[in-house]
Amino acid sequence: MSLENDVFGIRYAVPLLLVVIPVVSALVEYQSKQKRISMAWHSLLRN
Repeated sequence: MSLENDVFGIRYAVPLLLVVIPVVSALVEYQSKQKRISMAWHSLLRN
């Protein structure tokens, strides 16, 4: 019973990871870009 559940979990965990990892990395990249853009705006507004 528990072995079947493990296989079932793995079968769903692998595609889930394949989806989650790119999404998380894209979000991190997006946030760092947003920070850079806001920093650039602040420096432009100061000058």
